[in-house]
Amino acid sequence: MKARRNDWRFKLVEIHPFDARRGYTRCVPPGVGCAGTSADSDFWRDRTGKLVVRCSRQGEAYHFEALLASGEDVPEEAMWEFGEYIGELLFEWVANWSPADFDELVLEENMRLEATLNPNKNAHMKPTIIRKKVDGQGRAGDGELQG
Repeated sequence: MKARRNDWRFKLVEIHPFDARRGYTRCVPPGVGCAGTSADSDFWRDRTGKLVVRCSRQGEAYHFEALLASGEDVPEEAMWEFGEYIGELLFEWVANWSPADFDELVLEENMRLEATLNPNKNAHMKPTIIRKKVDGQGRAGDGELQG
């Protein structure tokens, strides 16, 4: 993924599904989508100001808390860049991953971010990523080790 303006770096932490009708406020921008596909996202702030995100595609939905790479909450002035980041993830999801694997894509992105921020930490270890094979109907099959 390309570097974003202002060098904002983001990470997503998976959370339990939430009901956005209960105590959440829509953000600006309210979300992003991947044109011509069913992949989209919605952004909200909870009562404490934390940014939460729902990404969905073909009936699969994933819920995350969004943070800066430092672990701090995403500030309002970073929301447009955050939207660009999510848009890039959605495009990658549609182009190269099955609908059921967005959580694995996010994990891979978080690992890349960690390696960029802390290049010497665990430098001796090579990450192992399990990617599910996708058949002709878009169904995930047995895992395949890569790494």
